[in-house]
Amino acid sequence: MTLTTEWQDTYRIGVPEIDHQHQYFLLLIQRLEKMLHSDPPLAHLLDSVDELIKYAAFHFKSEENMMRFAHYPDLFNHTVSHLKLLEQLRLQSLKLAHLDPDPEDLIQFLVKWFLDHTTGEDLDFKLFLDSQTRPDH
Repeated sequence: MTLTTEWQDTYRIGVPEIDHQHQYFLLLIQRLEKMLHSDPPLAHLLDSVDELIKYAAFHFKSEENMMRFAHYPDLFNHTVSHLKLLEQLRLQSLKLAHLDPDPEDLIQFLVKWFLDHTTGEDLDFKLFLDSQTRPDH
């Protein structure tokens, strides 16, 4: 069963750098899901999850820097959300390493996380940017 989704234009928030990073993040999720279905050694699986965590941390820092530069008023809350998401991802990784998890749970978590954050909180940043570039009437 495939749980991930293909990239869709509805995931695009309209900030090219962020959209590119989101596309790559989705690719990492898809690659991890494919790996899970091939029954890999646990060490390989954990390395892939670690790569995903590190990419998410990079992406979040990149996004936060853009928000800081744009004087985004909700930067603090967005940063807190990023920290929470990273912590949840680390907990998922620990669960994978030390328990007998259902690999599909990890993929479901990642897909929901990706879709909720991208089409919700990240879109709010795009709307803010749009409001800053609109001429006053």
